Amino acid sequence: MNAYLAPATHSVLDESLTHIAELLQRHPELHLPTLIQGNAGIGLFFAYLYQYRPREEYLEACATQLEQAIEAVSTSDQTPFLATGFLGLGWVVAHLIRQGVLDEEAEEVLDAIRPAIVTAATTGPISTTYDLLYGFLGASVFFSEHADADYGAPQRAILAQLRRQALPVAAGTAWTNSSDPTDRSFNLGLAHGIPSVVVVLLQLRKQGYDPAQCELLIRGAIRFVLAQEKATGHSLFATSVEGAKPLATSRLAWCHGDLGVALMLLLAGTELQDPDLRHKGLEVARHAAGRPLASSGVSVTEGPGGVDVGFCHGTAGIALLFLRLHQLTGDELLGQTARYWLELTLTNLTPRLQELSAAFWIKEFDGESPDLEQRYGVLEGIAGVGLTLLAFANPEKADWTRLFLLAL
Repeated sequence: MNAYLAPATHSVLDESLTHIAELLQRHPELHLPTLIQGNAGIGLFFAYLYQYRPREEYLEACATQLEQAIEAVSTSDQTPFLATGFLGLGWVVAHLIRQGVLDEEAEEVLDAIRPAIVTAATTGPISTTYDLLYGFLGASVFFSEHADADYGAPQRAILAQLRRQALPVAAGTAWTNSSDPTDRSFNLGLAHGIPSVVVVLLQLRKQGYDPAQCELLIRGAIRFVLAQEKATGHSLFATSVEGAKPLATSRLAWCHGDLGVALMLLLAGTELQDPDLRHKGLEVARHAAGRPLASSGVSVTEGPGGVDVGFCHGTAGIALLFLRLHQLTGDELLGQTARYWLELTLTNLTPRLQELSAAFWIKEFDGESPDLEQRYGVLEGIAGVGLTLLAFANPEKADWTRLFLLAL
């Protein structure tokens, strides 16, 4: 019996997974090849659906999606980003080999792109930007996932780059992702900010890369983040601080806000065996649990299915964050809150899926018509919602969450 799901909720969740799979099996050749927008991420969904429901059609769907992505990488220029480039495909392939879904023959794909990833992360276009989705932190996450290869040199180079880019500030240590040297703005979100640096440093420390240096940077970064805590408001922490355009509020989401800070503190407290950090992480998480939909910052429009259910900044991502926080603490309030956001997701997902099924179409993604990304992808679409549902339905098989820094 699933401890997180009532039987009625489990039934609706299973129906939703079936419907998502039916939609994502249509026209795989029309999707972009990328992780967050298309084939690579959809393939990841089908791999985990296969582990939950071992049906051959789902394994075949996974293979079809990945073949589309591999073909695109081998025949056209691709960016080196985790989000929208060959790095994302590499992570999915490495992860699914590690999970036993793909066999060792898939290593040929990694052999082909590994040199380009190492170059991009150490001396190439992402070597100076720490961002997870579009910078060298994404490469570090890939190196950590592809454990069978020796990535000691590039991982040490990434650690050295983080050490060079670390800014000593009054409250501790911080990193800025502003390209303007006169604009020292500091992002406090898990997608693009200092918590992402902390989680990657925790991974590097765990793997034995200069643990003392990692811990020094980790503790300095946490001191800086905690110094930004506000006394009032729906959120305890801002989206960004200082710089030309600080954003004092933050929404509940995977990408920004208190949930990422709470997760950072709990992961750090566990890895560093620091009960004070764990206590503070639980405090931040319980405060976030007091924010209902109305004050969460989640986009809501009129009509059925009008609530954003996506992973990045919608209800699915919030549900998954609370689930992870509950798993890390055992706190029942966080478990109840995870179920609250899951129910919101399922309620608003059903009409969304019905709409997509009745009027299925895909526009070419051109940056101005983001239907691929918003409707079908991992970050904002139904593939990401599907992965979140699977994390509730099959919580022992949710290792894909390492991709989004939800686990070490």
